Amino acid sequence: MTATNGSRLTINEQVYFSQEEKPFLLSHRFNTRNVNGDEQPYSRRYKVATVWEPLKCGWVTDAAFLWIQNHGAGRLQKQPTEDEVNQRVNRIIELTFSEDPDILIHPGESIRISPATLEGIQLRSRDEVTPVTVTLIQR
Repeated sequence: MTATNGSRLTINEQVYFSQEEKPFLLSHRFNTRNVNGDEQPYSRRYKVATVWEPLKCGWVTDAAFLWIQNHGAGRLQKQPTEDEVNQRVNRIIELTFSEDPDILIHPGESIRISPATLEGIQLRSRDEVTPVTVTLIQR
């Protein structure tokens, strides 16, 4: 399907794995695809509670792209306390399409998917209220 309005989505990603401080590039990908939607992208930062909540989608009803960023990592002091480190580690966002967690989004990480439908997608924080940014592009 070709976009008639010239809208396109470009993704540039790099994934590294480090062992003994030697980084190893697992993947470097660059991809561009056309998107038919001419709506402005929906992007909102909000806090996710510890109970399941429907994904906040704004005006987007059929998404070509969904990106969820977990901002639970926050900023630590130079010498963080053990409690601060533990709090940061436990701010995991859970995403479900049904009842049980299907996807985990760790602090400082994000996921991006092209959902078949937005219906039934719910989020919750595993440990405490956690800030996220949800971005959607209309199909």
